[in-house]
Amino acid sequence: KFNHILSDFAMQEYDLQVDYDYSFYHSYGRDYRTYLDGDNPYEPSKNIDKKKYLGGRAQDYFGPEDDPEKDGGIKAFMRIMNLVLSSDEPILFHCAGGKHRTGMVALTIRYLQGGAWLAGESQSVRIGYRKKMMLNPAQYEYYLHNTFQFRVKNLEFVERFSKSPEFEELLNLYGSTLKGADE
Repeated sequence: KFNHILSDFAMQEYDLQVDYDYSFYHSYGRDYRTYLDGDNPYEPSKNIDKKKYLGGRAQDYFGPEDDPEKDGGIKAFMRIMNLVLSSDEPILFHCAGGKHRTGMVALTIRYLQGGAWLAGESQSVRIGYRKKMMLNPAQYEYYLHNTFQFRVKNLEFVERFSKSPEFEELLNLYGSTLKGADE
């Protein structure tokens, strides 16, 4: 029932974009699909076309893609990052819960900003009952907005992504516009 309410809300946002003059990129979007795996886009786990994963109304409206591939992989992540970083208008990006998918995008932006976000003082946090981790300031910010459902997998993804050619591509394209934004 909760997913149904959230997917209905997303469709309401989608339906209002013309009235309020904004662009809404829905996960199932026909022209610009933005579904992202919430654990690790390097290893997507779902084929959302075969399930009513994002709600029946969205699937009925957009129709399923006819592909056997799992959705939400690294190509989708790059599509989302390019969309967010290339905008010269204010942009709101969110997922259903605002933690994992949203968090990976925000954390990647912090990694692209570099500087104090990566080299600043690390913080020790407790994950679960036994495990402690040291987090750089960017990771700690992610943690603060996600303490109850903290996913180490999301941090591992961003760490791995930050060493990839795709990350370098984003840094070359958008790095200069992000300079000074961490102050």
